Amino acid sequence: MEHFLIQSYPAILAGFFYFIKTSTLSTINLLTKNVLKVSLYHAYLLPPLEYYSTT
Repeated sequence: MEHFLIQSYPAILAGFFYFIKTSTLSTINLLTKNVLKVSLYHAYLLPPLEYYSTT
């Protein structure tokens, strides 16, 4: 049993890191999409920043 674990350990690690990488990338992707949505929302609904500096 130990021999099997030692042999498959690199594969387990590789799978683990692959899972972390894909989940991290999808999280970053979602965050980026949300940030873009929010910034577009602000750009359309709020007046430009110059408006605030002049008043």
